[in-house]
Amino acid sequence: HMVAIKMLDKSKALKSSKVIAEISALEMVTKNCGTEEGNFDCGDDCHVITAREILEDARHIYIITPYYGEGSLFQYVQEFGRLDEEVARHFFRQILKGLQTLQRIGLCHRGLSMHNVLLGGTNCIFTHLCTALRIPSTGDAKNDDSSSSSLLEPQTLVAGIDPQFMAPEFLRADAFDGYAVDLWASALILFAMLFGNIAPFVWAAPDDRRFRTICVNGDLESVAAQLEAAGDQQCYPTKAPHQTKKKKEYHHVSEKALDLLQNILRADPEKRLTLQQVLEHPWVVDESLSSQPEEKDNGGLVPPPPPALASPLQYML
Repeated sequence: HMVAIKMLDKSKALKSSKVIAEISALEMVTKNCGTEEGNFDCGDDCHVITAREILEDARHIYIITPYYGEGSLFQYVQEFGRLDEEVARHFFRQILKGLQTLQRIGLCHRGLSMHNVLLGGTNCIFTHLCTALRIPSTGDAKNDDSSSSSLLEPQTLVAGIDPQFMAPEFLRADAFDGYAVDLWASALILFAMLFGNIAPFVWAAPDDRRFRTICVNGDLESVAAQLEAAGDQQCYPTKAPHQTKKKKEYHHVSEKALDLLQNILRADPEKRLTLQQVLEHPWVVDESLSSQPEEKDNGGLVPPPPPALASPLQYML
């Protein structure tokens, strides 16, 4: 079992709020993910990174975590282009499982993006917990509905948070529901998987035309049509021209997938789906496209596409 070791200068680390937050979050996740002696991959089941050990000596702190060498979800899509819906669904269900883990513990990640979701085999793992915030419980701890959470005080952007994945209430510096902010980011991750590392808008702010179209006017369908009208040329990153050699038959994003995205990407947090509603959405539970995903060259960076989908029931607590 390979590990990653982060070695920190102790005198500086103990003064860093980010380091303290990361260690605290790692300890909470590790404790609540049922770590057992000899079980080195407990975080894979929770889809959130755990700590093997956190050690210190007179000069350094050592954070030891599992090593995920297959790269990030961003790299996966960068390498293979837009994903077929059954493959995107496989990863998205795991992302939802990771959100369930965080909600059960009482944490919001606050910095979810394509870059800090790593792949361990065919498992999605949330990393970079230095942005995590503790959410005080105001209700039944077993209830994973975001309505049971307390609003958090307005926050400023810090290093490690990609503003493109932030919800509008966060960017406005309003009080915010941490669970809803994470779910918003998960929808942008799903959009990037389905459209090939393309963001639906630059900022979740009224001065962004596409944000107004999608999140205020509720017209994601027209934006999707514009992207699809350009054909699969839109599906490959402009910084990787060699990807044009990997074209395949173009496929349109389904109505169910667009409906799911539209109902998470609402400017008003009160109008968005909750995590439980997302878990029960027809696209998430759909098994009509459960055949083996297309085999592709893995390029040595990331694993091949995941095997046939598991039952969605195992992703629900």
